[in-house]
Amino acid sequence: KSLLTDVSVPLLKVSGLRYDKLISDRKLIFNKLDINNPILNFEIYAVTKKDSSKKEFKLKNLDLYKLVKKNTDEIKGTKLNINNVSLNIKTFGKSKNQNISFNNIYAYISGLHIDSTTNIISDKLFYSDDITFEIKDFSQILKDSLNTLSAKSIRLSTGKKEIQIDTFTVKPNYDKTKFSKVKGYQSAALFLIIDNIRVSKIDVLELIEHQKLIAKFLVIDKMDLYAYKDMNVEHNDTLIKKHYIEEILQAPIYLNIDIVKIQNSKITFEQLSEGA
Repeated sequence: KSLLTDVSVPLLKVSGLRYDKLISDRKLIFNKLDINNPILNFEIYAVTKKDSSKKEFKLKNLDLYKLVKKNTDEIKGTKLNINNVSLNIKTFGKSKNQNISFNNIYAYISGLHIDSTTNIISDKLFYSDDITFEIKDFSQILKDSLNTLSAKSIRLSTGKKEIQIDTFTVKPNYDKTKFSKVKGYQSAALFLIIDNIRVSKIDVLELIEHQKLIAKFLVIDKMDLYAYKDMNVEHNDTLIKKHYIEEILQAPIYLNIDIVKIQNSKITFEQLSEGA
């Protein structure tokens, strides 16, 4: 695939900049750098001819120093904050095109250090003590178009090796009494609210390089699941859509978690019997 990028940074603030080191030693040393409201646009085009020489992505092969050495010999910062990122991705495939947009993306980086001696993995993972990625107020209509997934906050910390999700919800886009009729068969309308989801001791490298979620613990706290099913709905082959649970189970996702804990939770099931 070929990739076109367009980056815009409306506002940049820096404090504690060592001008003497920048001028005399070509070293960018600062206390805090804020990059506010950046806009990232990506256009990805499918290439018809396969590149047989393409190698599997390995984080250890990524050397950021090579990208910055023309302008500086060292980058060292206590805090780097990237605030309110807008990400737009357009893919142009052989059969169809797709647009994906994300807003309210944040990244908080502490202990950043890049020079000719540092390694992206063995010295400091991603050249830093910690990188926390966060998406705020996330909302997405699911593939079945019948449900909407949302979360107040989704955070990944490389230093803590942890994923945290606050106020996670999945709710039908239709009234519970109409859900099965729209779906085309007797299917439960699920209303799911989880106060907090925490995945800890994750293998960050496996997640980044191979999209495999390997972790020690998964804790689901304060889950409230309500299910409603109408047994009077007739089967309609013209409307049938897969439930999002089926889509998740069939998705090519590798998941390996040693311990799963569900606490302070409740499940309620309501059914309208035949003839009622």
